[in-house]
Amino acid sequence: MSEKKIVVPPDIQIILNKSGKGWTDEEIVAVFEWLLGKPLDAFIRFAFGFTRDLELAKEVVQIKIMDASRHIRTYDPTRYRGRDDAFLNWLYTMITRAAFREVKRRRWRQARLE
Repeated sequence: MSEKKIVVPPDIQIILNKSGKGWTDEEIVAVFEWLLGKPLDAFIRFAFGFTRDLELAKEVVQIKIMDASRHIRTYDPTRYRGRDDAFLNWLYTMITRAAFREVKRRRWRQARLE
């Protein structure tokens, strides 16, 4: 599955380059409004690559974006050195871990039922 590159608008990129501790409330709102637009589909496609279940992929992404909004003050761009964008790397890392956990949990439940 080929991933489309997420294009970050310049005004959002300026915010993403800063530590979450330094974001104003308005900046947080701007980032999450942007995330809930076009990038949301890319995150769901990415999660689907692990889960092979569209509803589960949507659930994983929704939970991880909500988690990101709750923990945004802990975001540190120096800790997530992605190829293109540390913030997206941070989100993709959370989504990947959650998707793997959910797949593993489902397999375990299925094995228990058999």
